[in-house]
Amino acid sequence: MEFLGYGAQDFMYTEKMETFSQFTTNAIKRFDERTVKAHFEYMSNKLKQASKVEAEYIDVYYVESLMWDIKDKKAKQWGWSLLPNNLRALYREMWGDSDF
Repeated sequence: MEFLGYGAQDFMYTEKMETFSQFTTNAIKRFDERTVKAHFEYMSNKLKQASKVEAEYIDVYYVESLMWDIKDKKAKQWGWSLLPNNLRALYREMWGDSDF
């Protein structure tokens, strides 16, 4: 991956981003509004100020795995209702319009 401009330490960051996404997903499953809103606000603000590489990390390692294992349609709908528009746009780019 060095040829793409990524170093070995970058893989540690991808794991952290995916873990943070799973923490958000778990909070959605619990309907933990305070945590979900805090996570979404943080990531939405980060995306607004992100470099190209940072935006790619947010897209691929946070948004793409967000809500991946939620089976409860109500929980997904609830989580979606809290998702900021800039993160929604990334989600739609990957998964299309929501089916929940």
